[in-house]
Amino acid sequence: MKTKERLGRRTAKEMEQFLKAKQAQLKEAVRTVLSERRSTEAGRTADVTVWATDTLNDEIQIALMDRHSRQLAQIDAALDRLARGRYGFCHDCEEFIGLPRLKALPFAHRCSACQTRAERKARQMAAPLAASEAA
Repeated sequence: MKTKERLGRRTAKEMEQFLKAKQAQLKEAVRTVLSERRSTEAGRTADVTVWATDTLNDEIQIALMDRHSRQLAQIDAALDRLARGRYGFCHDCEEFIGLPRLKALPFAHRCSACQTRAERKARQMAAPLAASEAA
């Protein structure tokens, strides 16, 4: 590791507290969505208009649950990296990610430069697929 900077003990503790608070917030949001779904399923009606609205609402709630679940997995991984002393270091180049990026995206596992390269590579790989599907 060729890091010029590392997380101080105080900063690591702050990041851990932030991650755990975010984790608890997301878990509560998931519980709330599940509870709402259970209560609305019992009162379903046969009216087509209401059914369509309920279906749209279900799709939104499922998308929200998916997003929350992915964020929870990212936070769990960040907490694991923190416990192993690997939090804040880029998965690709092993350089310190930097506090500004970690504060903006506390579960980041790549530095800005490596993330940009990964996204560019993903777009390049997706472009031929999109072109072949359009043909």
